[in-house]
Amino acid sequence: MTQRLFTHIMLMFLSPAWSLYTAFRTGSRSLRRWTLIVFITFYGSIITISGTNDGVDHLNNVSDHYMDLTLSQFLSEIWSAMTFKNTAGTEEDLYIQFVSYFTGGILGLPGLFFVFVSFVYAYFFVGSMFRVFSIFPRFKHSALFFGLAVVFILWKNIEGINTVRTWSGLWVLFYACISYYQTKQKKYLFLMFMPPLFHVGYFMMAIPAWIVLIVGVRKWIFAVIFFMSFISTILNPSTITRGLKETETGETMVDSYSKTEAKDFGRTFEITGKKNTAWHYRLYKAGLQDWVVVLVAITLMLFGTYFSKMTRLEASIFSIGLLTKALANTMWFLSAVANRSNVVVGVFILATLMLMWGRGYFNQKLQTVYYQKWILTFAMLVFVPFVYYRITDLLYYISAYMLAAPFIPWLDSELNISLRKAITKFLGF
Repeated sequence: MTQRLFTHIMLMFLSPAWSLYTAFRTGSRSLRRWTLIVFITFYGSIITISGTNDGVDHLNNVSDHYMDLTLSQFLSEIWSAMTFKNTAGTEEDLYIQFVSYFTGGILGLPGLFFVFVSFVYAYFFVGSMFRVFSIFPRFKHSALFFGLAVVFILWKNIEGINTVRTWSGLWVLFYACISYYQTKQKKYLFLMFMPPLFHVGYFMMAIPAWIVLIVGVRKWIFAVIFFMSFISTILNPSTITRGLKETETGETMVDSYSKTEAKDFGRTFEITGKKNTAWHYRLYKAGLQDWVVVLVAITLMLFGTYFSKMTRLEASIFSIGLLTKALANTMWFLSAVANRSNVVVGVFILATLMLMWGRGYFNQKLQTVYYQKWILTFAMLVFVPFVYYRITDLLYYISAYMLAAPFIPWLDSELNISLRKAITKFLGF
């Protein structure tokens, strides 16, 4: 396998797309996995992002702050982050500080920032996909679930690399959870507590996973909490914000998330109100896809599937999704936490569907399964605008040089062009 992987990596320098295609034509899962990881790493090395994206700010900060940073200064900033104190020119998350210092302060090569970020993201994202899709049924028996698999894969895809911290933390959390509940290996317990190092917000967003780990799967209790979160305030907002503001990092997070999200909501309202705004963008910003995930979750509960038909693995993953949705509803006053938590919800709930599909649950000739499949078919139809949005959005980030000659943007970044722009130019639009 090592020799074949080396061959595919060499081919990647000529055409990443072709290398990935040929790897997936083989029967080796290990070769497919590592080729896909390398492919995504190449994608990150020539990602096309504009000045309005988070990734640009993080990349520029490597040059502006970390290039001349001494080791003693770096250690001082790490200590400040660990004690929840703010330092000018740095993020509050240890992960991005280490990557920034390594690529800028030690290697002196800021351009490698996204290479390392992409490799880490790819490792956990691809690892998660291979955990979920250990069995992949034939299409002719599962057209509906192939569609739902596309939704799951696109839910937070490789475009998430741009943000560097938040979605890397998501895939670390999910990979740790599914790996632990599949294998029961203790090393994944350690990994389950790592997401806050990627983004401080996971001190809250990872709580549902920790609760399930500590108290086990309490199906009826979790279901009640889930439904109650839609009709009542489980936790007092002032109590939460007051507790967060006891540290500099927490106070900054509360102020930033509230102000930023208020501004973003106003901008979103203005944009989505325009008649020429793309229909799929308006539906995405309205959060339609999040409500479809809620519909899926309610379906699996109302038909008793959650309570008596799921395996221990499926029930654990689903329980984390339920509690995370309750968290999202509870944190309505911190919109950034609520919105990001909804993305986490989608990953865990949709992953549960994929696991159940993989073991053949939905192939049973039961009336309850029949009704659930009809509801899931409706859900899939409502997901269509989301899928269309995700694909069009992804085209903004993928470099056209992923098709061939990825080394050209490495030599001259001015020549880099997104796949979307390349297609537009080719078609003469």
